[in-house]
Amino acid sequence: MIETLTSANFSWRAQSLFKAQQEIDTLLRAHVDELLNSHAHIDHRANTLQSVIESMNAALVVYNAQGKAILANRKAIAIIGKDPQCWTISQILKPYKVFKLDGTTPIPIEEYPSLIARTGKSHSIEAIVYGGDFPEDGVTLSLSASPIKNDLGNVIGVVSTFTDISENKRLERQRNTLAALIAHDMKNHLAAIGMTMSMLNSQLAASLDASMLTLISEIATNNRRFLDIANTLLELYRTDLYELESSRINVDIAEIVRDALAMNARESETAQVNVGLQVGEDIPAVSGIPAALRQAFHNLIQNAIEASTPGARIDIIVSGTATAVRVKIVDHGSGMSEEMLSKIFDRSRVASSVPTATSSTGFGLYLSRVILDAHRATVSCHSQLGQGTTFSVDLPVADS
Repeated sequence: MIETLTSANFSWRAQSLFKAQQEIDTLLRAHVDELLNSHAHIDHRANTLQSVIESMNAALVVYNAQGKAILANRKAIAIIGKDPQCWTISQILKPYKVFKLDGTTPIPIEEYPSLIARTGKSHSIEAIVYGGDFPEDGVTLSLSASPIKNDLGNVIGVVSTFTDISENKRLERQRNTLAALIAHDMKNHLAAIGMTMSMLNSQLAASLDASMLTLISEIATNNRRFLDIANTLLELYRTDLYELESSRINVDIAEIVRDALAMNARESETAQVNVGLQVGEDIPAVSGIPAALRQAFHNLIQNAIEASTPGARIDIIVSGTATAVRVKIVDHGSGMSEEMLSKIFDRSRVASSVPTATSSTGFGLYLSRVILDAHRATVSCHSQLGQGTTFSVDLPVADS
């Protein structure tokens, strides 16, 4: 059947086509508007991200999967001395020599954070860097890098940050030098006081009553305690507790604890407290500074003795696993309240009037915590009033 094309049919079809064209135009305009808005949104986010990157305190470089720099902020350009974009990690690092903080031990290139991050692991170091446009004595940098991964977990890039900490380190060295001088001076004065008290005790013992002899004995005990702390501080400033890995050796913790017990032998005898030591089999070595660890456990044992009553017992247990060595110091003394327990390692408690079952200043326990933290140890304390206190120290096994 052949449809006759009338003017009415033609008009209806024209209107339908016109209407369809209008709908297409409307959809097209909406699509174009959406694209424009999306582009504007992307531009806004890009500008915001760029502002954030430029406002960072750290220098930042972003590398793609091939190890080429694709983004750097102004701080990075200022430190490197040039815009590193399109340069590879190796090309950027080539003019520089990187050393540990002792200034003499080179850091192998495979330990650089930006290269480790390409394997999927975040890494950070502090290092002295020579070369390029840096001063002759180098620049101390804090270097960090993290991988950028896609939804499948594949590394598609690296974010590397570095900060010039030369001035901070210079001020830190000045502060430590001053502290070492103070500690040395304190040691000399304490040694002189100790000799004086010993002379008084030997020459005037017959002419003094019991209360005066007790007072002299207490002064001498406290003086020895502070002399131990002064000696430890000097040892720590010499070896640099946090930075010089070369000062650390493999340490037998059981032997360290035995030494700490010997340091407290006179005090435990005077307090009439029995101290027992149990050492498990095949205790692995830990990496550390022997003098520092000895002082840390000396302070913890001393704290347990002071908290114990005459005739009480203290149990020290040393055990080991494949990854850690644990030292538990268990006393059955007066214990601590929840409030005292929460402040036991608090720096603000040092030399305060907060009553505790520990040494008079609280500095000994605070120093122990500082030392153990620097050895990556985990320290916990559990206590109940009237039932006693347990300190647990977990030290990571060497090279674990």
